[in-house]
Amino acid sequence: FYASTRFTPLGVDDNLELQFEVTDQESNSSRVIAPAVPFGSEWLPADGSPRQKLAAWLTDRRNERFDRAIVNRVWGQMFGRPFHSPVDDLPDPGDPATEVLDLLADGFRSHGRELKWLIHAIAASRPFRLDSRIFNTDANTPAATELPTVELQHHEGAWAVFPLIRLRPEQVIGAMLQSASLKTIDRNSHLFTRVRRFFGEQEFVQEYGDLGEEELSEQTGTIPQALLRMNGKLARELLQTGPLGATTAIAGATAGDDALCLASCFEVCLGRHPEPEESAALLPWLTETRGSQREQAVQDIFWALFNSPEFSWNH
Repeated sequence: FYASTRFTPLGVDDNLELQFEVTDQESNSSRVIAPAVPFGSEWLPADGSPRQKLAAWLTDRRNERFDRAIVNRVWGQMFGRPFHSPVDDLPDPGDPATEVLDLLADGFRSHGRELKWLIHAIAASRPFRLDSRIFNTDANTPAATELPTVELQHHEGAWAVFPLIRLRPEQVIGAMLQSASLKTIDRNSHLFTRVRRFFGEQEFVQEYGDLGEEELSEQTGTIPQALLRMNGKLARELLQTGPLGATTAIAGATAGDDALCLASCFEVCLGRHPEPEESAALLPWLTETRGSQREQAVQDIFWALFNSPEFSWNH
């Protein structure tokens, strides 16, 4: 289908006179291989260039695999891992293991293949709204305790909990930029703020590493990535933003209340209050600090939270 495709100064063009030829190793003769599809040849239109025919065949409403592939990739983008792995190696339609993909694909197709509908349907599903941890509520146990790792992995495989997945590089730097800002950073923000975020993201992603098409594969963090969050130029700049930054504002607004100061740091960075053991470990950093010392202590807490596993994982 792409044998006639060529690059020209004006862009991509199709030279229909070009054909795909292969050489027979035994007879040393050449033969032309005509474009063909693995199934559903009746879906190929009679008119158009080879690429146009392939596009029409691929998006034909009878091609259920097209809708299932889109659903599996969108599911992977929203959950951090696809419903079926590998993401591009799906079984045939009707396989019991991917019945969920069949149901979503049918709805996606009946709604005109509108991605907005698909994203809304997945976001409204029960698996998407679950917590990333599950507690043992057996009546025989004295208190609710988290399940062991093996059982938690079993629940993840059954989509009974939200999977723990590393954030993508642009999500990590986006969270760091927002945590260090007093106001929400969006399209209504000042032009300087948006430009700073754009170039900051570009630089961070380049140094942090972008997985590209491998973003849905099982990957762990690397040592250079951890070092970039700890000692990178952008991380230092975000913590030392002066009077317009979150660290300075929190240090000044909570000068007389160490517990409130620590709670504010956790709410800004992690969206929750500190646990008792976290308070016991971090409150001494704030005790009897004033002025620049207190601001430095708040920066240290932000630095610790930026580099915590919770900050860079989706949960």
